Amino acid sequence: MLIIIIAVIVIIFAIAFWRTNRNQNEHTKKVNDSVNTITDTDNTEVQLKHLKELLDTGVIDREDYEQSKQQILHNKL
Repeated sequence: MLIIIIAVIVIIFAIAFWRTNRNQNEHTKKVNDSVNTITDTDNTEVQLKHLKELLDTGVIDREDYEQSKQQILHNKL
């Protein structure tokens, strides 16, 4: 009986880990797609405005915003 309980707990943790990993992958893809769309234009002002919109709508978090902003500004130099 104890072995069955342990097996069920392991399965539950495995499913939780899989779902978390899948959600992170989906978030990463969404951020990458959004940033790629932004970098399609050469206008730095437009890129930064789109990036800020992504932050404000919750598509990206503050860390993603800062990293992408630095990339845009660095490419402008």
